[in-house]
Amino acid sequence: MTRCAGAVLRRLSPSLGNAGERHFAMMPASSCDPDVMKPSRPVAHFASMCGAALVAALSVCAVAQAAPPAATATRCGWFDNPSPGNATLVDRDGEWTVGQQGGHQADGTWPTFPHARWVATGTGSAGYGCACLEVRSQDDTREVITIVSATVQPLKTCRQDKALRGKEPENPLK
Repeated sequence: MTRCAGAVLRRLSPSLGNAGERHFAMMPASSCDPDVMKPSRPVAHFASMCGAALVAALSVCAVAQAAPPAATATRCGWFDNPSPGNATLVDRDGEWTVGQQGGHQADGTWPTFPHARWVATGTGSAGYGCACLEVRSQDDTREVITIVSATVQPLKTCRQDKALRGKEPENPLK
């Protein structure tokens, strides 16, 4: 007697009455099993439709993965981290959301500021500094999607940038 790997459609219990004629379940069986049945037309049609839907879904995924990544841009300005999970970058084009507590968080690593280049504005790590970020962003929502790299700049770089005049974050400790 030979054994078959896999599973086939097998009729469910006769206790279902006439309804049992159209209901099938996946059960292991050998090719010699006399109870092995071919699926009914509705079952075969359903299976072919599922197969077609699966092929279509996989095609869409392949196309989506083949799309080139969004272009990066270098944005320099004030990196403000007023509280845990909240951060923005203010550059010549405006304010960009890097992270919002309980909401959007950009992928990638935030810049790490040495004490000499960080203005503390409260307890813990709250504060701001000057940085250049290479980012992928969503221009219509002004959200930074990915931080590719971050370079900390001296505070005077942002303070002397004419496009950033008047945009330095407020320091409540001053």
